[in-house]
Amino acid sequence: MSSMNAVSAPSDHSVAHSCVAVSKHSRLPPDDVSGILKTGPSSRPAWRHAELSVRVKEVVECIHHNLFDPQLSVKSLKTKCKIRDNNVSCQFKCETGIYLHSYIAMRRLETAVILLHDSHLSIAEVADRVGYRHLQTFYRVFRRYFRCNPGSFRSMISHDISV
Repeated sequence: MSSMNAVSAPSDHSVAHSCVAVSKHSRLPPDDVSGILKTGPSSRPAWRHAELSVRVKEVVECIHHNLFDPQLSVKSLKTKCKIRDNNVSCQFKCETGIYLHSYIAMRRLETAVILLHDSHLSIAEVADRVGYRHLQTFYRVFRRYFRCNPGSFRSMISHDISV
């Protein structure tokens, strides 16, 4: 359990400080984070879709069509895209600069950020809607990328709007 969870009511400054550190220490590129926080998810990744091989384009399209499916994994992508080669993850990383599982997580988190910002859904409902079967997994992935839990993040963004 993080120290932030142990404090019953963290000050807005401490929540903002913890979550703002995302652009400095997160695995998400800083530009994508600022885009999420200011204008919603970026519609284009850092790489251009036209520069990708046919196989990687297929994988990206398959991810986008199945993003919120809790069964989505590298293995299921290979099945859905009818890819027999085990090097699809390596090829994806080489062409995009990001691991396949990280790309899936980032795309899901972009939607989670929008839902946390624009809805009154519980965190469990947000996790379910973006494809996480287990709330604990959603919290772990969210903290890995944003360095705070979803509740603190929601508090920070609602505070930024009301100020």
